[in-house]
Amino acid sequence: MGRSIGPANSLESGTFGGWVTDVNTEQKFGLTAGHVTMGNLKGRVESFPHIVKDVPIVQPSDADFRESLSEAETNATNKCATSEMLGFQHPRLEEARIAAEETAKGISALESTRFLGKVMGAFVGV
Repeated sequence: MGRSIGPANSLESGTFGGWVTDVNTEQKFGLTAGHVTMGNLKGRVESFPHIVKDVPIVQPSDADFRESLSEAETNATNKCATSEMLGFQHPRLEEARIAAEETAKGISALESTRFLGKVMGAFVGV
């Protein structure tokens, strides 16, 4: 799978490894390395092993989401500035500007749909 995930409201990122299914209940669970679920606890855990629970996880991670949104907004701003600098609206440049603005709006609209689930339990050891 290899998707970017991370705890909500954290700059931490990691990789979503895949899904497993409980054969009895058919409930699906996501797999990742334990450190990915720690978020703001990283560096503040006094002893190991440490169990992490009830941490909301988003996809993509906050850091990757913000980076993608920032790149799209910068691209849209640059296209608009280039159009204004030329002093006229070239059709291809206008199409590129509109596409860049739509991309930025589309990424921004994804903010509310990024919740992937909550950590039921993660073991973080040495």
